[in-house]
Amino acid sequence: MEFSSLKKLEILKHMTDEELRNIKYLQVYGSGAFGRYSTDRSALFVTHDDEVFLTGVNSMVGLLPAVPRVNKEASQGKCIKVDALSGLGIIKIVVGSSIGAALSSKGEVYTWGYVEYPVVNVTDGDTKMYESYVANKTCERCSRHNYAQLLIGSTSISRCGCGYWPNHSPYSPPSFDTTVRRFVSFSVPVLCPKCENPTSPKVLDYSNKFHFCPKCNMMLEVPGSDKINNFLLTKSSFGTLPPQKLEICESWKIRNIYCGASFLVMETSSDRLLTKGKIGNSETQFFIFNPDNVRFKSVSCGGDHLAVISDKGELYTCGLGDKGQLGYVGLMIWAI
Repeated sequence: MEFSSLKKLEILKHMTDEELRNIKYLQVYGSGAFGRYSTDRSALFVTHDDEVFLTGVNSMVGLLPAVPRVNKEASQGKCIKVDALSGLGIIKIVVGSSIGAALSSKGEVYTWGYVEYPVVNVTDGDTKMYESYVANKTCERCSRHNYAQLLIGSTSISRCGCGYWPNHSPYSPPSFDTTVRRFVSFSVPVLCPKCENPTSPKVLDYSNKFHFCPKCNMMLEVPGSDKINNFLLTKSSFGTLPPQKLEICESWKIRNIYCGASFLVMETSSDRLLTKGKIGNSETQFFIFNPDNVRFKSVSCGGDHLAVISDKGELYTCGLGDKGQLGYVGLMIWAI
């Protein structure tokens, strides 16, 4: 990237002209990576002195700010040296949502990121709706008693003395005039979206566990079906890995690397593609089958799929293609 272009990037505004001219390679990532504002973005760059630096929100991957960190020092408005990648002859860096990688001039690959996916993707099937308390409303099950108010911290729902908790699911929704509280099933502690403290499990309806925030003293509620798509909750703890060399067979001769949301693709000099990471919910560390013996002109990754342009100009794809994405299901490239 030319000096004039680097000068325009908000995320690099704190750097001097001399420092900008010393940048040999730059990778900007995060939400709106090349937008006007830099509050939710990060950048890794390699200097002509073969040093690697991080700036921005102190995150080595694009999904979340602050994790996994290079160290405890904040990098917003300053540059922090990444010792684990410096002095290695890094020529390319790719960053996804939860994985990152660097390629050296010797064809060595270094990877980092999350040991496990750091977020819970909430779907309709993970939720259950409990009716809010309404005075003088008769229990629909026993028809003898009115519902009583049950307070879970400061969250109010209805329960009848007969033992019934009026509830609904996305597959058996309430009537339009019924007010409900939508809770998400508890599997692991997550960070409360309001206070960012860990949730704990709370049992409702005798056996169902849902998220409760002790600090806010209330149940964690999630949006309705029309807004729940791509609703993410951050796990309160998860393992991360710092940059480390990926042990691969020397005969493969890695010549390029690419990154999807949570998976890495390595291109060998013999036109083979090796994947590592997660595509959809499946872990993968395999060669991608190439039955047509396609020679690659270019390779690109989407969130959970990849596309290849052959030397003849033909388009091939594979990956998670069962939801309308560009790609066929599985790790075999097929012509489009």
